[in-house]
Amino acid sequence: VVRTAVAYPMASRFRTGMTLAMFSLVIFTLSVVAFLGEAFSVAFDDTRRASGGFDVAASVSFANPIEDIGARIEASPNLDPNDFAAIGGVGGLPVQIRQADTDQAAQDWYVMGVDRAYAEYTGHGFSLMDGRYASARDVWLALDGEENAVVVRSTLIPDSGGPGGPESSFQLEGVSENDVQLPEIYVEFAAPSGETARFRVIGVIDDGSVFSGDFAGDGLGVTIIAGQQALARLAGTNLPLVGYDFALGDPSRAEAVAIAIEDEFVENGLDATDLGAALRTANSAQTTFFRLLQGFMGLGLVVGIAALGVIAARSVVERRVQIGVLRAVGFRAGMVQFAFLLESSFIALLGIAVGLALGAGLSVDIVNEIGETTPGLSFQIPWLTIAIVVVVGFLASLLTTYLPARQASRIYPAEALRSDE
Repeated sequence: VVRTAVAYPMASRFRTGMTLAMFSLVIFTLSVVAFLGEAFSVAFDDTRRASGGFDVAASVSFANPIEDIGARIEASPNLDPNDFAAIGGVGGLPVQIRQADTDQAAQDWYVMGVDRAYAEYTGHGFSLMDGRYASARDVWLALDGEENAVVVRSTLIPDSGGPGGPESSFQLEGVSENDVQLPEIYVEFAAPSGETARFRVIGVIDDGSVFSGDFAGDGLGVTIIAGQQALARLAGTNLPLVGYDFALGDPSRAEAVAIAIEDEFVENGLDATDLGAALRTANSAQTTFFRLLQGFMGLGLVVGIAALGVIAARSVVERRVQIGVLRAVGFRAGMVQFAFLLESSFIALLGIAVGLALGAGLSVDIVNEIGETTPGLSFQIPWLTIAIVVVVGFLASLLTTYLPARQASRIYPAEALRSDE
């Protein structure tokens, strides 16, 4: 039965080849979309990596800042201090900025400042670092020291822009995203008071740190981050903290804690955001896009499966005499039906295997290429999607050929041979 089932597709090579090519192309496209969707989903579903280890971001009113948020939480009957593993504070200062030792004109900018608690806890990494620092932690701690230092997002690097957004109007000269080590670059800040200072750029935050420099948890953030103390020295006054990042002992309680914090500090105009929920919302549009593509390709798979059914039905008509001969030499009805189902399975399984193999091979190269500019992106196998494609594609192909195969099994030898005469 197996030899008979394979013989006809191999004899009609052009028809079999075209059917196989169509089926493989649809499976190939479906698999590429599935592999890319899984890679992006895994890369941007890591909340802790995107947020630097924080779970809730909050902004407060500049006119009514919180004096000592730690003490307020300790004294609050509605908040449990044990919920908080760390609380990092952020502030900011509007400045006039230009890159030192260049002919750039100064332009208005906003620089964010972080306190020591933020620098000690944050897990945001760097795609480029000053060679004087051994680790990302050393870079963050340097912002809180006496040294005038800043870190920037990749949107300030020419020809970059990645997930952090498009290139900004202020660009750093003499540095490229392809550099192995950050060259010596300085920027000059002029505060509203007229004071000026020179800051060294010591790190470029990697693109995977979506919520770095973020006040509201919307992933938009500022592009330059300094130490809060350094900005206070430049401003000549004490700068209030206008934002906080909270790391929780139990990240699953982020939504409940965000609501409780808002209720406690409502008079300060505090607005809290669950960073995990914000990231899932941001990813939902991307996931929907990939699902939409898969849906359109699924329609192509339906057409391919229907083509198998048409070919099977046509084969029954064309091979009526052959079926009669097989029955005459001893093939039972069930064997004829099984042979037709095996023919369909041969084409369907071969098409699925070829499509998946080509899709996986191309997806590896695509993901590796994108991963060079998108940290955290790596090749992932979407096992569930692959299983659905294989199972649904194979079973549907059997279903569409079942009726023609059953029809073929009911052909009587004498009737088939008589019709040929």
